[in-house]
Amino acid sequence: MNLSHDRDERAARIALTEAAAPQSLRFPPGTSAAELVAAMADLAGSGTQRSRLFTSVLGYDGHRALDEGWKAGARYVIPTDAEWPQALAGLGGQAPLGLWVRGDARLADATEKAVAMAGSMAASDYGRYAATHLSEGLAQLGYTVIAAAAAPGSGIGAATLRGCAAGSGTPVGVLSSGITGRATPPVQRMLDSILSNGGLLVSSYGPGTPTGLAKNVQRTSAMAALSRAVTLLEGHSLKWEVAARAAERFDRALLAVPGPITSQLSDLPNELIRQGRARAVTSATNIAARAATRP
Repeated sequence: MNLSHDRDERAARIALTEAAAPQSLRFPPGTSAAELVAAMADLAGSGTQRSRLFTSVLGYDGHRALDEGWKAGARYVIPTDAEWPQALAGLGGQAPLGLWVRGDARLADATEKAVAMAGSMAASDYGRYAATHLSEGLAQLGYTVIAAAAAPGSGIGAATLRGCAAGSGTPVGVLSSGITGRATPPVQRMLDSILSNGGLLVSSYGPGTPTGLAKNVQRTSAMAALSRAVTLLEGHSLKWEVAARAAERFDRALLAVPGPITSQLSDLPNELIRQGRARAVTSATNIAARAATRP
């Protein structure tokens, strides 16, 4: 392997991800990310008027991000790496250009048999209990559980990750911000707990990148892409419809935990079940059985 070219390829993929919506990028057949960025630089050097994308890509220092990530214990995994998850191999142009990872486990191993759990950042007691109970059961059945690493006090994601750790599983927390950066003390404690329990932190974005609406969507897409099934627990806004659409787009099993008809938080899961888009699940065994139908 040409290590210099390998590093250039990683740096190019980082710059393209930071500067544009990765799913909107389409490489010409046989063209690497490094070649694409080099072509942009050649055009810029010839006096061609730069687009906003050109300016953003060429202005982002992917090599510096690699160095900063390495110092913080993070690595950038790309499709040519042995650690690249098999779950992403069949997605073609829909797959992320690369993923930042922190933690000792190999991403490919951790996601070989994985379920994503999604839901409200301001969940009810019922939702948090269900998330913890189901993820603990899934961990005991040998499944990795993937969730948003956010809202440590009240979110479905945080409850899910705690439950997975309690079941001696491998919690995988997906970030909408950069793989490292400033965090409030409660969030930092949650991230540290994931790593100390043998889990992984994953992000599409490099050190110091702030979160944002589009990055929240990208996080949800990454959760679905890395899993065999997506289970929605609570959510009553279009934000969580994104999780359902990601599961359908990637051909993942779409599951939903039914909730009280008196709770707005249960509107979306109940509606997905009514429409026949999602299968109702009430136990870890139910979820595992549906996840087993996906490769």
